[in-house]
Amino acid sequence: MIQISAIYFKPTHLNIIILITFEDLEEQKKIKLKEIHFFKNKTDATNFVGREKLELIEDTHTISRNDVQNLIDLINNHLSGGKINLFDKISELGIQLDIQEKFPTSFSQDVVRSLINLKPGEITTYSKIGNEIGSKAYRAIGNVCKSNPIPLVIPCHRVLRKNGEIGGFMGKSDKTWETNLKKQLLKIEGYQI
Repeated sequence: MIQISAIYFKPTHLNIIILITFEDLEEQKKIKLKEIHFFKNKTDATNFVGREKLELIEDTHTISRNDVQNLIDLINNHLSGGKINLFDKISELGIQLDIQEKFPTSFSQDVVRSLINLKPGEITTYSKIGNEIGSKAYRAIGNVCKSNPIPLVIPCHRVLRKNGEIGGFMGKSDKTWETNLKKQLLKIEGYQI
């Protein structure tokens, strides 16, 4: 059985908790990033760890977990206005993402390719993605974004509604802390709301 580990941290520029889940590939001394979650507070994060029966890691100093600290540093750098393409930088670190496992259909992979080509501060809409990939299945595009297990890396927060409204984030609709987080992420990346 594969053991999924988790670590959470408070980023330096946001008042949230970010939880990263990963598989430790001990033989390769690398990790496979599984998911990134956002929580309002530490209690919500630890409750999630308990519910999901994850191994909580508190020390990132072992050799095979160096990648975890590098990933945390990379996310913090991006959230401090670094305008980093996280997908590219994570790949450069050798952290496995396994996009085909997370997005198993060619349709979802087309949506993901469209998203990872967006630069920080650049936005799109579901219909623009549809035009780019040759599909009018805008709700299905929205569902790919909604079920994205690695937001920030696959930047679904850069998708707005066609009318320019912010839309939802992480499956939540307007006027929630998640939507406010989406606004903060866009602002950090240089998009003026």
